[in-house]
Amino acid sequence: MRLTESQADNDGRCVDPLGLTGAWHLNSAYRQYDTQCPCASGCFDPNFSGGGMDDRFDLVLTSSAMQDGAGFDMVPGSTVAYGNDGLHFDTDINGDGFNNAVGYTVATAIRNASDHIPVYIDVQVPARVAANSTLGFGRVITGGVPTQDLSVADGALPPADELNYSLVAPVGFTAPAGSFTANAAAAANVHAIGIDTATPGIKSGTLTVNSNAADTASKSVLLSGTVLRHAVASLDSLATTTTGMADFGSHAILHFDDLGVRIHNRGFDALQAQLALASATITGGNGRFSIVGGFSPVQLGGTGTTLSLRFDSYGATLDSTYDALLTIAGTDEALPGATAASNLTIVLSATPVSGVLGTGPPARLALRFEPARPNPLSQGTTFAFELPRAQRASLEIYDLSGRRVASLTSGEQGAGRHELSWRALDSQGSRVPGGLYFARFSTPGLSRFERVVVLP
Repeated sequence: MRLTESQADNDGRCVDPLGLTGAWHLNSAYRQYDTQCPCASGCFDPNFSGGGMDDRFDLVLTSSAMQDGAGFDMVPGSTVAYGNDGLHFDTDINGDGFNNAVGYTVATAIRNASDHIPVYIDVQVPARVAANSTLGFGRVITGGVPTQDLSVADGALPPADELNYSLVAPVGFTAPAGSFTANAAAAANVHAIGIDTATPGIKSGTLTVNSNAADTASKSVLLSGTVLRHAVASLDSLATTTTGMADFGSHAILHFDDLGVRIHNRGFDALQAQLALASATITGGNGRFSIVGGFSPVQLGGTGTTLSLRFDSYGATLDSTYDALLTIAGTDEALPGATAASNLTIVLSATPVSGVLGTGPPARLALRFEPARPNPLSQGTTFAFELPRAQRASLEIYDLSGRRVASLTSGEQGAGRHELSWRALDSQGSRVPGGLYFARFSTPGLSRFERVVVLP
């Protein structure tokens, strides 16, 4: 046969899927592939050749590329002579009243319809890659090992070629190495894709699924995620401070003011985890120190929070100093890579002294903080305070987020009246924007917050 024989260049050469050599006419060894004639005698059409199923008339020839086992390909062994059950060689296709391939009724219709029967083959279609188009890691924290599942399947319908593929991850991400296989109609393969969390930043890139899929040899998967720094627990908004002191001072019984302790997530921005304050416990002090209203877990971003502390002096031993330790524990917000933050510890101290209520001004009245004048301010304002004796005192300015913008004084101050001016400048000497600010005055025995309005 010229269509299948070897030629000098073999252009257009066909391949017989059966590959059976020798004579076909009246060869019972090839009986299941015969296609002529389904009618032996007494045929419905007098022009039929007759003679029964004893020769090959119809056939399917393919190219070599359709028999290489890849892509669009013939399924091996799928050649079928429709209606030939191999039991009617050299006789009617419905002889003896039966046909085990298609049944007697269909076989009779085939006998009466044509001088030969059709031949068909099953064809394998190419593989088709089916995978996620995007994977988002969301927000993670440095040091974490988060993964996202990438599902890869052969999306072609059987019979189809198997999908062979590999994964190439972009810089900043990881993917399993090697070659993988997925069969049509089988469950998807699931691969763990990772993100590099060594450094904070916004990470993105394109992972490539390289495969033998005819329509998408390179499937792109967009990857994204944000890696955050750990939260930083601090008692100061400008510097990391994990220890402090809250001194209630020395006062007569029932004359102790509450003190405030400010807690910050220092340096917070879009690339830092929020600080989750989990607990605040007070040990020591004979149970006389407490948190006003109790403690409730809170999560801090750029705005700090204040714990109000109280000393219960009722029934306390006079001229005796009570000391306790406040420990505040926190962690990163609940994200992959979260770890515990450094504990904050504040030493609490209070000394009840001799004094009789109602017989004169108590010792605490000698401490005084005067409101800013003028307020609102345009160019500047003045604060004043009085101390009954030399002691530590601080006056600081905070913005609405709780960030300290200026420190007017801090440290040991002499007894008497003090006046301090603020020219609406921050710690760098730059003019602060117009808006609402808070002045915080703190000294043993007295803590005050005052609103200050800076005009534009």
